[in-house]
Amino acid sequence: MPTKKTAAKKPAAKKPAAKKAAATKPAAKKAAATKPAAKKAAATKPAAKKAAATKPAAKKAAAKKPVAKKTTTSTTTTAKKTAFPKKEDAAASVADYIAGLLPWQREIVVAVEALLKREAPKFTGSIKWGHPVYEQNGKPFALTRAAAKHVLFGFWGKEAPPDPRGLLEGESLRHVKLKTVQDVAQPGLVEILRAAIALNKAG
Repeated sequence: MPTKKTAAKKPAAKKPAAKKAAATKPAAKKAAATKPAAKKAAATKPAAKKAAATKPAAKKAAAKKPVAKKTTTSTTTTAKKTAFPKKEDAAASVADYIAGLLPWQREIVVAVEALLKREAPKFTGSIKWGHPVYEQNGKPFALTRAAAKHVLFGFWGKEAPPDPRGLLEGESLRHVKLKTVQDVAQPGLVEILRAAIALNKAG
């Protein structure tokens, strides 16, 4: 009888083995815990934005272009100074003014003065407002002023001289623009000068 009781108890001791097998399931959770590693790899993307941030350096290089404009401006200013005298570079006398003109401008002004000597032998000339002004009886009646593309021959007085051929321009100062020495001898200019001289005497 004692031997039968001992043989029945041994098979019941095998049940705790199933619990050990179930204890292996948390190992799967550890494997799943490795997924956040992929997120770290994705976090490297902002590095591309840093590379794009280097683009503003190209704009700084482009900002150097205005230097060329300064050179162009200074060249233009120099060209204007050589074209005709300005008020700040006024000559001491009419002769000095004429000597400082370009050849074609000088030729025109000399021809105008020859016309003045013929029509108003007692006229005088002096530099006023940076250019020659011609007077008779102490009153101005004409002027010359060199410009970049012409020489202005103007007439002063309380009233403008008659201009039947329509040569004169301007309102406050009636004038003609002489571009060549041949323009000094154009028909109608002598008549305008004579009328200006007569108005100067009468005024």
